[in-house]
Amino acid sequence: HVELSLENSGLEYEPGDALGVWPTNPSALVDEVLRSLRLDGDEPVEHSNESHPLRAWLEQRRELTRLDRPFLARHAALSGDETLARLLEPASGSELREWLGTRQPIDVIQGSPAHWTASTLVAALRPLAPRLYSIASSRKAVGEEAHLVVGHVEYENAGARRWGAASHYLATRIEEATASIFIEANERFRLPADGSRDIIMIGAGTGIAPFRGFVQERSETGARGRNWLVFGNPRFSSDFLYQLEWQRALRQGQLQRLDLAFSRDGAQRTYVQQR
Repeated sequence: HVELSLENSGLEYEPGDALGVWPTNPSALVDEVLRSLRLDGDEPVEHSNESHPLRAWLEQRRELTRLDRPFLARHAALSGDETLARLLEPASGSELREWLGTRQPIDVIQGSPAHWTASTLVAALRPLAPRLYSIASSRKAVGEEAHLVVGHVEYENAGARRWGAASHYLATRIEEATASIFIEANERFRLPADGSRDIIMIGAGTGIAPFRGFVQERSETGARGRNWLVFGNPRFSSDFLYQLEWQRALRQGQLQRLDLAFSRDGAQRTYVQQR
């Protein structure tokens, strides 16, 4: 659970909107790339009419946690790795998609030696893109704040620690800090203007986020329509996000019905679709 102050930012949102975060890549990952390629992070690199030290490119302007086909193709050509070349053949489409989804550029770099220069590396990596998170609050309830529900992406691949860019950026900023953000309006995802209408909210995992904002908004505006929430996650003991809030909402009449699906708690797996 992340709370951001919007005071004096001029940013406004409605329940259903998303918040965009411009992350920076983990310093440990940047160090690992530089070390693996034996490159100098202070080396200036000019690209697309911009000039920055290589470290700044890798930390703030290039994707290091998402692997794509063009980078893999470039590395295959530089390394001469026949396994990578086979993956890039048209017949290997499904295998390639799975491969790209379970690896990061550093895994490819360390998997087969290749000679990269600072400039060719910056040119081959994708520009760093913002990540969008559904806002988990109503301004009527929390004031000049925006709340997020962040699933921290953290895992091991062949004994090496890997992270998601934005989730790690947010989850590790435990001291008061600033972040570069923007609001992404979503006019197609709104509460009904008629507060007497009933709503059904179905979310799994961090997909609970916008519905927390919806319930807060309906409570603050005195909407008379009934609210039914269906929520699922693997385990009750560790994954019942906002458990106390939902139980309190039931007692206070802000929720009329709550159905849960914890897929790993029973002998048979149950999901929100079945509820």
